[in-house]
Amino acid sequence: MTRFRVLATDEVHPRGVELLRAEPSLVVDERPTRPWQELRGEIGEYDAFVGRSATRLPAELLRDAKRLQVIGRAGVGIPGVIGEVGTVSGSAGINIAEYHQARMTQDGEALAAISVDGTVSEQVRRRLLEVASVRSATVIEGDGQDADLFE
Repeated sequence: MTRFRVLATDEVHPRGVELLRAEPSLVVDERPTRPWQELRGEIGEYDAFVGRSATRLPAELLRDAKRLQVIGRAGVGIPGVIGEVGTVSGSAGINIAEYHQARMTQDGEALAAISVDGTVSEQVRRRLLEVASVRSATVIEGDGQDADLFE
């Protein structure tokens, strides 16, 4: 089985790191936040980067990232979009429990995974599609206790 190396930094929430480590095809190295210049010697060893906004990923660093396929940014994501998604969800009584975002390129289109407390109805899903930057909204039911919403 091919295993992919993931660099997790910027004190990503322990639950997020735990979810990554639960995937057998991933080898996750957790590192503290540090200046991007200190990553130059090792970024080329990784297939994916997961972090918050504390670690900058300028083009100069990414040139050294020959294997890098995914850049995942944990946290609040795109303020306008997540704000609008939160407003739609909140007005329907749905609490956003977690938000994760990944991009193939810096400032490119993002894939967001949103864990919510409650059930997302078809009506709420349609309202989410009215948010300007949302291209799709798919609901995947979990164990009956939660649902994941992808945009």
